[in-house]
Amino acid sequence: MGAAQSRDGPGLALNSPWLEMHLGPVTRSLAEAPVRLLADRLRERPILPFGRDHYARTTHRDFGGPYDYDLTLKPAGGHRLPAATLSAIIDGQRRLAAAGPLSIPVLVMHSARSRIGPRFTEEMRRADSVLDVKSLAAAAAGLGPDVRIEAIEGARHDVFLSDADARSRAMAILDEWLEKPPLAAPTMRAPDGRAHLGTPVPGSHAKEEPDDRGSA
Repeated sequence: MGAAQSRDGPGLALNSPWLEMHLGPVTRSLAEAPVRLLADRLRERPILPFGRDHYARTTHRDFGGPYDYDLTLKPAGGHRLPAATLSAIIDGQRRLAAAGPLSIPVLVMHSARSRIGPRFTEEMRRADSVLDVKSLAAAAAGLGPDVRIEAIEGARHDVFLSDADARSRAMAILDEWLEKPPLAAPTMRAPDGRAHLGTPVPGSHAKEEPDDRGSA
């Protein structure tokens, strides 16, 4: 994920964002209550085992991939998510789904397909082996009125750690998008629907309302 400054205003460029759980909102709704209970009891204690090294095998040179990055920061088997962290992720997805549309320009890039499974396959080298791209794209479509969603053929989970053809395509899309001016003022309603988050651009018709988000 990441923020971006377009030519005439702010924007948001997202690289395979975890906007929704696998299989969509139903999975999130079913998981929310039990995960919250675990978070209340276990807090920072991990509740997930280490994952498989499928993604590292497609990206890191020590496992047969083309790139080198710090495996202490991004281990081959991933991080064992603490209960509190997983609960925060689910809560963030719920709040995002309920918050209302972003009217800043949004670019969402992701792989054209997912290949997730218990055993490594060569198809994982040109697919997302981490997230369900169908759920990702469905959630991305609800982010706002000016959302560009690009499924990039041959991309991995991190589209910028893909093979040269997919990486070049992603860079070209990002460059093109950065030149596009925003359509409207950047606003987003809070989950309770009371306040606009963000500052309207000069000359827009969006009403200024007090920001009652409070401290994080």
